Formats: sequence, structure tokens, C-alpha cells
Amino acid sequence: MKKAEINKYMFISALAGFIFTVTAMPAGAENSALVSKLDEGVVRIISYQEVQQKLEPVGTGSGFVVAGGIVVTNRHVVDDAAKVAVMQKRGDIFDLHDAEVLWSSSEVDLAIIRSKNVRGTPAKISTVVPEKGAKVLAIGFPGKADDISPVQSEASWFRNLAESTITQGIIGRKVTTNLVENGQEIELLQHNAQVNKGNSGGPLFNECGEVIGVNTIKAASEIVMDDDRPRVSPTEGVYWAVTASNLANALRSKNIEFTPIDTECRTALTPDSESGVTTTTEQNFLITLAVIVAVGMSIVAIVLVMNRGHRKGDNGGLSADKRTSASVGQKSQPPKPDSPVKWIFRGRTSDGKPIHLILRKHQFDGRRSVLLGRDERICDLAIEDSSVSRQHARLEYRNGQLFICDLGSRNGTRVNENHIGAQERPLSAPCKLVLGSLILSVTSAVND
Repeated sequence: MKKAEINKYMFISALAGFIFTVTAMPAGAENSALVSKLDEGVVRIISYQEVQQKLEPVGTGSGFVVAGGIVVTNRHVVDDAAKVAVMQKRGDIFDLHDAEVLWSSSEVDLAIIRSKNVRGTPAKISTVVPEKGAKVLAIGFPGKADDISPVQSEASWFRNLAESTITQGIIGRKVTTNLVENGQEIELLQHNAQVNKGNSGGPLFNECGEVIGVNTIKAASEIVMDDDRPRVSPTEGVYWAVTASNLANALRSKNIEFTPIDTECRTALTPDSESGVTTTTEQNFLITLAVIVAVGMSIVAIVLVMNRGHRKGDNGGLSADKRTSASVGQKSQPPKPDSPVKWIFRGRTSDGKPIHLILRKHQFDGRRSVLLGRDERICDLAIEDSSVSRQHARLEYRNGQLFICDLGSRNGTRVNENHIGAQERPLSAPCKLVLGSLILSVTSAVND
């Protein structure tokens, strides 16, 4: 059989498989990508108070990006704070950015803060109140989620701080009430996507990935009498979010540009025959049909290839001798040199203490990066030197090569006198690595 004909039937088979893949599996892939994108714009808010003439973190909440450098949260999260900071995940680490409160209101329990270095795709703000039973998604940082284990290390505790929690539920009802005495009445959404202390200020999304509310409060527990003894009866499944229309009004009053949505969210799971939206039943039929067509086309292609092969025999292709000759005639590629399996960092601190750190390739197994800095609680390679920042630089290993980038350190990073910024640069040993005023010689070894 000719090579061109084989390729033709292989193409038909591959096309059938592709049709099946894109038809039968879009919902899960799209939903996963959407949730991941929404998560990138959700941040942790940390409030500080002065304790014994030092600023100490005393509270934490959630927030989300609505425009470049602009974050929304609850007023009660930042109220009376001496300082506010925004924590945001970046790979295996987190960034902590200073922030300032631009506006806040106790009547709607909302605050707008600015942090110029914050990243993430700005959230779309939907002013359409969802119907009862509509599915919702809450993303935030419940404080109790930080206490995973009583024996967890400080390093793992710090790494988990910037990892958000996602819960889902449905809208229970819309209510109207005032949040402060004699204050204006506002709309709240009651839902059952579980939130706790720390979720305050976090977004409540609809199925289209649009913010429909800002999580604010949960139903309080109550004390009941049980056999003449008081018992605390926790209330679960009742949570409230300030509607996004209140947020939209606040953003407009401050002349902050954002993306408003004033149309109803309709997804593939929303049945509407008149609008032409595909329902779940129709999807199942299309998926079944795609499977049958794909399998049928694959079988036909295989049978045709086998029949042609039987009629023409094996002479249609290269003989064994010709194949061997073709292989022998090809230019052999030189073997690649062994890549390093460990790197050694040597030097002395500013007070003369020797430094001897070893980084092994297996330390990158299951993770993207390794941190280099002064704080041993969050850094894999810790150096106690005053010129080195707490999180000074990040090391990554890809395709046999070590890369380095600076994490906004106070005194900078250089490799062989070349300044290293946030952009990754190769760290090729042997070389000289300078962290602040600390000089390290870096060598490598191909054997451990």
C-alpha cells in the first residue's frame, strides 16, 4: 500500500477522534479553566494594628481584583487598620503588597483598596439578581482552613496561606435589610456555598464566572436549652452576600472603570428551547452520536488499511535491507552531555560565617521552584545575612538547566555582575552569584 494512502486513512481516523474529543468533553475542560482564571484574581487581605509600637497582623479576609491595581473587600476587614496588605499567590510562593483604602462604607459593608502591584484578570460585575436555585461559587480564605494539622511545619503553613478555598452552592433567596442602625436598606443574596471567618470580602460567582455578590456574613449560632442545660446550636448553610449592584454603584461613584454585565447568565445547563441554548439532554444525544461516528470511521479506516496490505503484500514499502541502509546512511547525533544533579553554593556571610549549601535536582520533584532567602520558615535554601531579603530569589529547573529570578529583593541579585530582575535568567555553573552584598560561588556536579 502506498504511503500517501496510509497517511490518508490515518488522517481520517485521527479526525474522527478529534471530533469526538471536542464534542464530548468541552464542559469539564472549560469549567476547570474558568475556575482557575477566576481564582487568579482572588486575594487575601491582611490588616495590621500597632502592638507595643510594632505593626502586627491581627486580621485576615478576602478580596478580588476589579480593575488594574484595584481590589474590593468588606469594610469590616480593613476597618481601623493601621496598615493593609494584599497577599497573592505566585507559583509556589506568595507576594505581599502594601495597599491603601480608597473608599469604604459601613452601610453596604464594602471597601475599595488600591495596590499597584496586584495582578489577575479583573472580575466581571453582574448587576442581574439571580433566580432562586441558581448555582453559585464562593472563593476566599477561611481562617480555619489554615489550621490543617497541629504538627504541620511553619514552612508548609506559610506556603498554604495564599492558597484559596472554593465552595459551591445555590441561591436560597434575595432579602432586603439594613446592615447598620438607621442605615439604608440594601439587597442581600442568601446562599449555601459554605463560607467562614476569613471569607469576608470574597466574591460570589455565578455559573458564567461573573461576580453577583460579595460574601459578608453568616447566620449566627444560637444557644438552646437541652435538658435544662445551655447548648450552642450552630447554624450552617445560611450565608449572605451583598449584591454586586451595590458594588457597581460604589465603583461608578469613584470613577473606577470596570466590566459591568447587565444580561442574565445562561449556561449549557440552563434549559431554554426558545433561545437555542443546548440542554443537557441534547448534549447527551450529540455526545452519543459523536462516539458512534468516531468509532465507525476508525473501524472503516483500519479495515481499508488491512485489505490494501493483504492485496499488495509487503513490497509496497521499504525492504529490510533498504531500511537498514537508510538508517546507516543517516548522520548520527552526538550524545548530550550529562546535566547536573546538584549545585553547590559557597561563600561567607558579612560577619565571616562560612556558607555551604547544596541544591539537588530531586528537590524540584513535584514542584516548580525552590526559594532562596533569609527566612528559613519559607525558604528551602536559607542564608542568615542582613543584606539578603526574606524571600530573595527563586530557582527553577527545566530541561537540564537551572534558572533564577529576583523576587523584588531590597538589595538586588546579580550573576557574574549581570543584574537579575523578575525575568528568569539561566544560572550556569560555574558562576558568581551575588545576593545583596553576599557573594557566593556556584559550582555543579553530574554525580551526587
